[in-house]
Amino acid sequence: MKKFIFSIERTKGLGRFVFLLSFVLMSLNLSLSAQCNLSTEDHVVISLNETDCEATLTQEMFLTDDALGCPSYSYFEFEVRSASGSTVLIPRTENAVLDASYLNGSYMVTLWAMNSSGVTLNSAMTTFSVVDKVDPTIGCYKENTELSGTIEAGDSYFRTNSATTPPTGNCQVTNHEVYYNVFRFTVKQSDYYTFTLDGSGAPSTTFFAALYKDGFNPNDPCNNLISDTYAGEPNPTNGGSFSFTELLDDPGAKYILVTTTVDDGDTGDYTWEFSSTSGNGLFVKDNDCEFNVRCNDDLSNIGVLDLTIVMVQQISYGQMKL
Repeated sequence: MKKFIFSIERTKGLGRFVFLLSFVLMSLNLSLSAQCNLSTEDHVVISLNETDCEATLTQEMFLTDDALGCPSYSYFEFEVRSASGSTVLIPRTENAVLDASYLNGSYMVTLWAMNSSGVTLNSAMTTFSVVDKVDPTIGCYKENTELSGTIEAGDSYFRTNSATTPPTGNCQVTNHEVYYNVFRFTVKQSDYYTFTLDGSGAPSTTFFAALYKDGFNPNDPCNNLISDTYAGEPNPTNGGSFSFTELLDDPGAKYILVTTTVDDGDTGDYTWEFSSTSGNGLFVKDNDCEFNVRCNDDLSNIGVLDLTIVMVQQISYGQMKL
């Protein structure tokens, strides 16, 4: 009987121990939870990055205090669900990554603060949406370091200006009516650019070149003129080559290179090479435009675009009086 009573008393003692241990653990857990306060934003908008159209979830995206209220955390885990919460899209993980398939959608996220032992300290939940904030771009230009052309009968013609370089010389319109080609371009940085013409393909022709900025009017060839020269200046050379160098210090401005001849009615093939001190070429319009919508392949979501096309048409032919 005493043995039986003794057994009951031992059992009661063990029960008290278990109760006390549970109380201590619960108090410890409450203490840990009290040290990990998580407060989230009501709704978060996440933009995919420009490089790979992805975004890795972090607690800083969702918490109002960047987890300062939870100083004991070691890392966070995330679970992403559909907006209604009914479908798990990304199971609970430390490394939750969104890709372009999440664009233009709304979602629910739960995040857990974890200590170094993998114990959950606290959790929180909020919603977010995914957008592509990087502006779409259009590129219709390419870099040119050379250009081939032909002066042909039937091209536009104009009255050429005399080969003098403003502001040191006085530009005067001559009585020559010559065919010409126009090459429009821009530059991407201020630099000294060298233009070299090879006229060996037309041994009976003396080529002439004039460089303009912000417009070329064949009826007023001295207006907007930067410089001009010809093969063999001051002694015209048939089939000769020549070069000139100019400081082009207005990136994005429209420059015009006019290629023509010294004598009336001359024609022939020519080749230009372009270079600069820093190795840049000239930028010209490319008919094959590249439209970059970044991460969003659905053009219907883009809306009206405010596009600035840097440049120009590549080469045109005609007759004009310069």
